[in-house]
Amino acid sequence: MKKKIIGILIGVSISLGGCITGNAQESKFIEKKEIHTVKKQEINLTKKSAKLRDGWWDLNYGEWAYVKNGNFVFDDWVKIDSNWYYFNEYGWMVKNTSCYIDGREYFFNNSGVLVKDRWTKVIYNGSYEWIYSDSSGVIKKSSWVKNGTNWYYVDDRGIMVQNETYIIDGNKYFFKSDGVMAQGGWANDGEYWYYASSSGALKRNSWMNENNNWYYLQSDGMMVQNSIYEIGSTNYFFKDNGIMAKSGWATDGDDWYYASSSGSLKNNSWLKEGNKWYYFNAYGYMIKDIRFEYNGQTYYSDENGIMRTGWIKIYDEEDGKYIWMYANSSGHLYSNGWKQINNVWYYFDECRMSTDTWIGKDYYVDSSGAMVKGWKNIRCDYGYESHSFYFGNDGKLVRNKKIGDYWVNEYGYYGSDAHAHDYNSLG
Repeated sequence: MKKKIIGILIGVSISLGGCITGNAQESKFIEKKEIHTVKKQEINLTKKSAKLRDGWWDLNYGEWAYVKNGNFVFDDWVKIDSNWYYFNEYGWMVKNTSCYIDGREYFFNNSGVLVKDRWTKVIYNGSYEWIYSDSSGVIKKSSWVKNGTNWYYVDDRGIMVQNETYIIDGNKYFFKSDGVMAQGGWANDGEYWYYASSSGALKRNSWMNENNNWYYLQSDGMMVQNSIYEIGSTNYFFKDNGIMAKSGWATDGDDWYYASSSGSLKNNSWLKEGNKWYYFNAYGYMIKDIRFEYNGQTYYSDENGIMRTGWIKIYDEEDGKYIWMYANSSGHLYSNGWKQINNVWYYFDECRMSTDTWIGKDYYVDSSGAMVKGWKNIRCDYGYESHSFYFGNDGKLVRNKKIGDYWVNEYGYYGSDAHAHDYNSLG
């Protein structure tokens, strides 16, 4: 008879709620038989020795042997007082461990009694787990176990599945922290929610309506929570409690969405509330605090998602400074070129108002962004000298012309042209 002591399962049979009936049966050797003593080194010598007295033998180091018909029992089962025991190749009673015998795994309690028809709490790889022994004592594996009206499942190691989802024959199930299969309602693993049918199979890739609220269960069975989820080709938003948002605004704490009465999110479209306009991107997120393109035009929505018009001041992370933009009454940002606003001309470059700089070689805008007219003292590129330039009423730099009592040279400023090359580098 072949067997193997695996030594990784140790424990005692104890009750698991309604899973276990009765307590572990433990052999009280001293009460059953007269006890005999033999030294450890002597046991191997007795395999073929004269007959010994039948009964239990204390080996004096925590191990037990058994003599039957005058011989120690080796590699064999023994039934004693309705309990089954197994003795290994050394003649020691197997106890408090699992043991493979003829290809089947059994568990023996701390008294050596074969555990049958009950759950046993064991230590497996350093953690407490539950195993189930059937009526013949074989540890069930990859099998269902029913106790009363509750269903349990043991995996291919024989360990009870607890507080997790598990796929069995193509269906996914959720087993609670006590190992009971969830069925006919909601179940939670401490972080995610699932919905189990009356058979226990989890709803997956399907809608769930409860009390006029809609929920959606993903392919893994988890309820969608606090996020956008695409179903078919439509995006929906599910709140923190899993309820689908509909007929209004919804937020995940960071972003905002707007759902129709059917729950579909607005996307790639505008929403007007009162006199305020909002825009939602392709995924259904409300655009905020950013410039964006729509139908060839550039817009800006502020930190509240409101499309801005008029003057707009924002901090530019790239340049590390504040910049100004301007949007007309339709929200279109002035992007490139000159624009007249309240009779003042400004120049915009990629939606940014230009300040304190030459526009080409004929125009200049001051620190307010306004086109300069008349005299303007401007520092040259080299930074150590400035000149007075004169700009006409149209804002264009005047050259080679007398302006009042002053003459402006070919470079547009009056005085010595010793530094004319400074201007050549402008614009």
